[in-house]
Amino acid sequence: MDFKLLASDQQEMVQHAFEWGCSSVERRARLFEKNEHYCQMYMSLSEQSSFGNPRPVHPSELLKHLKSTNNPLYLTALKMADIRVIVGQLYSFMHWKDRRVVLETVERHLIPSILEMVDEPICKQIISHLSSKARAKHLKALSDVQLAEWEKAPEKIGGLWVATDDFVSELGDPAQKCEGCSKRYEEGEKLSFTYCTKHTFHLRTSCQSKECSCVNRRPLFRPLFGPR
Repeated sequence: MDFKLLASDQQEMVQHAFEWGCSSVERRARLFEKNEHYCQMYMSLSEQSSFGNPRPVHPSELLKHLKSTNNPLYLTALKMADIRVIVGQLYSFMHWKDRRVVLETVERHLIPSILEMVDEPICKQIISHLSSKARAKHLKALSDVQLAEWEKAPEKIGGLWVATDDFVSELGDPAQKCEGCSKRYEEGEKLSFTYCTKHTFHLRTSCQSKECSCVNRRPLFRPLFGPR
């Protein structure tokens, strides 16, 4: 479509998108600060829309730059970020005080999905720092989602699940404890089902290396790395 045929506001939007795509992370930070009206559009543009930029700038790089320069727009950008970028931010920080800032900034309804996406240590850390009310709310929401997925898609046997009291209690008795170590699951631990769908395992290598007593097969999910 001919650029000149676009309405003036559409032309302006295209120009901003083009400039954003061609800019370095430092330049993007200045654009983000200068053009508040286009911040959501900036964060929504994928790295593929970099218009010839030989090194596309991922949203996480912008967040890292804003954070490192103590720019207050870091929180604004974080609120607009995709959940995968938010999870990446949690992984990028080593200390809880920084991870807490991320979790206190994002939309509350994203917390259950974040618990699903992060690894077990971060999942357990988040749960342990939630207030009693928030913990009950988010774990109930996560349990409901997982139970619905389990009922309609048992083929996700090889996937990972987050242990919550409500979710585990709905499983058959053999699946309520790890087949590898015979211990019951703590909330926040990740588990995987075996082929038979009756047994589960912790992600620890010492548990994953054990055989399923039902079909004499190891669990579908076998981590390359993990605590022994």
